[in-house]
Amino acid sequence: LFLFLGFGSSAEFMFPESIAMEAKYFQYVVEALEKWEGDLGQSDLKAVLEEILPRTVNSGYVRHIIVLTDGEIDNVKEVSALASQYVN
Repeated sequence: LFLFLGFGSSAEFMFPESIAMEAKYFQYVVEALEKWEGDLGQSDLKAVLEEILPRTVNSGYVRHIIVLTDGEIDNVKEVSALASQYVN
């Protein structure tokens, strides 16, 4: 399952929930990612993680979060502390 979003001072979700990467979504996702621009303001990763991490992980799945950013994360210690609360 995948949950695609762009983030800065706000978050922009491509889909409201995680989706299975099926062929019917793949081309849509590729085209949408090609059009996305990294202009959502300051890179506020902590706020995005506060929204994502409390979500329930579907049974039989593990959560992997991959972050791509064109900016600097100013509050690395706070982000690390938040993420460590959700380590299994």
